[in-house]
Amino acid sequence: MRITCSALTSAGLISLIFIEQFLIKIVATIISFISTLISMFFQSFEIQKSITNHKNSATELLIIRNKLQLLLVEIKLRNKSEIEIVELYRQLVDKLADVYKTAPNTTDKAVKLAANALKVSKDNEFSDAEIDINLPDSLRRNAL
Repeated sequence: MRITCSALTSAGLISLIFIEQFLIKIVATIISFISTLISMFFQSFEIQKSITNHKNSATELLIIRNKLQLLLVEIKLRNKSEIEIVELYRQLVDKLADVYKTAPNTTDKAVKLAANALKVSKDNEFSDAEIDINLPDSLRRNAL
């Protein structure tokens, strides 16, 4: 549909070079408007798909973070052998690599905006108390 409207718009505009009929101008304008509406309609679906992909990647990263926290607990409690812990860690690193491979790309502008926001608000820095909140009691700094 998009290609058809674009082709008709182009044909209408090219015909204006050779024919000076008002009706052709009106038809070309209407087809051009319809083509624009169709493009906007499909673009809205692409944006929604991108948002969904970003959310899915963020969720997968949170799951991996939680599994890494659990691995820290396993290390502290010594419930698993070193070989088992290393194997679990490798699996998590592999899963993390897969998430990064399939995660949607961001624009350079978005990366710069995020970097500046982190510098200004210091959102990427955590106090010991904030880190301890996310750790089990046995791994907190005051427990060591």
